[in-house]
Amino acid sequence: MQTKNFIVPHDFTAVADIALQHAIATAKPLGAEIQVLHVVSKDTQIPEALAQLENIIGKFEHEGVRLKPNVRIGSISRTPSRTHRDGHPWRSWLATHHRKPRS
Repeated sequence: MQTKNFIVPHDFTAVADIALQHAIATAKPLGAEIQVLHVVSKDTQIPEALAQLENIIGKFEHEGVRLKPNVRIGSISRTPSRTHRDGHPWRSWLATHHRKPRS
């Protein structure tokens, strides 16, 4: 059986942490790996974003699920689908922030 891979886009917010917690809960019984994805607009932003992802992953390392940081240059609306294609993940999670409905 092929290993399942999940993608969880993360924008360094508490809401994204909740999405990651849900992904971990689903991934654990399946033995899946999770790519924690952050999208930046410039290559100069990669080292800082990678360090932040490593800190986030450190908070969840005791959960028993392999978490891998993944920083990509691009647009948040397109990058998860490209990452999905490249890594053949099985499922992805998106966190949404509550916003006022449009009038």
